[in-house]
Amino acid sequence: MVILGSVLVIAAFMVLFWAVSGPSTVNLAEDNLRDGDTVPDARQTRLERTAGDRIIAPIFNFLATQAQKLTSTSVTDRLARQLQLAGLAGRFTVEQVLAFRLGLMIIGVALAAIRLSSDSSTTGVAIAILIVLVAYLIPRATLTRRADERQHSIRIAVPDVLDQITVSVEAGLGFDSALARAATNGRGPFAEELSRVLQDIQVGRSRDQALDSLLKRTEVDDLRKFVFAVRQAERYGLPIANVLRVQAKDARERRRSDAEERAAQLPVKLVFPLVLCILPALFVVVLGPAAITIFDSF
Repeated sequence: MVILGSVLVIAAFMVLFWAVSGPSTVNLAEDNLRDGDTVPDARQTRLERTAGDRIIAPIFNFLATQAQKLTSTSVTDRLARQLQLAGLAGRFTVEQVLAFRLGLMIIGVALAAIRLSSDSSTTGVAIAILIVLVAYLIPRATLTRRADERQHSIRIAVPDVLDQITVSVEAGLGFDSALARAATNGRGPFAEELSRVLQDIQVGRSRDQALDSLLKRTEVDDLRKFVFAVRQAERYGLPIANVLRVQAKDARERRRSDAEERAAQLPVKLVFPLVLCILPALFVVVLGPAAITIFDSF
């Protein structure tokens, strides 16, 4: 039963890959313009769609609807916030993530049932529960880790980007032009966020609104202090270059202190792999021959 279940799961993933990677959907608008006033056949139009649109999409939409019914509003809002922090809000929707979680849970329950049908002992029950927990926690853990890594990348890049903006402003560029230069020359999530700020300004939003949107998409204290300092400089007429220099210096010092704090935590974190992985093997190598000799002697 375990082998059969594994084969069915692998076959399901192969069918899903085949369905998604099928030919692209026919452009109906171009066909209508080319054929004149000919009305397309509804059945033929449906058959011309890919297998993913005809089979996978309805199943996915059904899972998304059921997942929304089973999920509270607070969980949905928290998931939307995690997508925003991870930079995936434009690529995936909350409904898609909920559908993926529900589908993975169904697969986990099926695998757990197969495991219990072949082994109903305490070990089998524990393994089945572990499978269900892993299927439930993998999407949330993956999304949380992606969000944390992205925020950490932004936090690391803030001092260097502020230095570049400061140099550009001191060279005679305006603040918006300095942001554009930093966004163009930079790489990573922070450069993408600066490009998003410039796009918001170009479509007609004010700078304060664009910066507010930036703060909503991130959770970096250095970035929040930078935005607050820029607003205060504009309000009271302070030299923006001096403000940016001070903010860059403070952000660099905080980054150094964070690195020193994480380095101080390394010895404590190394204790667990040392005790659980290295010391048992060392005891076997060192004490193993002596234990064998003592056993042979008695």
